[in-house]
Amino acid sequence: MVETVLTVEERMARLEARAAISELTARYCRSLDQRDREAFGELWAEDAVQELRDRGIRFEGRGQILEGFDNTVRSLAHTHHLTGNLAVELLSDTTARGVCDVLVATLSAEGEGWLTAATYEDRLRRDGDRWVFVARVVHDRVGGPLAQLGPTSSAAPQGGSS
Repeated sequence: MVETVLTVEERMARLEARAAISELTARYCRSLDQRDREAFGELWAEDAVQELRDRGIRFEGRGQILEGFDNTVRSLAHTHHLTGNLAVELLSDTTARGVCDVLVATLSAEGEGWLTAATYEDRLRRDGDRWVFVARVVHDRVGGPLAQLGPTSSAAPQGGSS
C-alpha cells in the first residue's frame, strides 16, 4: 500500500476545510432556528438541491430552498436543532461529502411540540473562499409528539432523599 505524504500546507488546508464544513453545518441549524433567511440562503449553491426524502419533498435551486424555509418559518413557531456525529470526507480541494445526525425539537404555530431524530447527508463544494451545500438529503429516523415523552425532571416529585 502506497501512503501519500502531505505537505504541511496541504494538511493545514484539509484542517481548514473540515473546520469550515463543520461551521457550515452549525450555521444551517442556527440560521433556521433564528429564522435568518438571508444567512440561510448564503449556505446554498445556486443550483443546490434539498430533499426531505421520507416526506417526499424536494427543492431544486436556492430559490425553492428559500421557499421551503419560508414555509417552515410560517408553520413552526420554534425550532431547535442539535447536531452531532459529523463525519467529513474531502474528495478534492473543492468538493466534499458529509454526514451528521440531528435532533430537532419543534413547536407548531398551534402549540404542538414534536421531537425528531434525523440524519443529514451532504454534498459540498468550495465556492471561492467558502463552502456551500450542493445537496442535503434529510433522512428522518424517529419522531413523535413531545407530549408522549413523559414528564421532565422539573415535573418530578420534590423532596429530600430518605
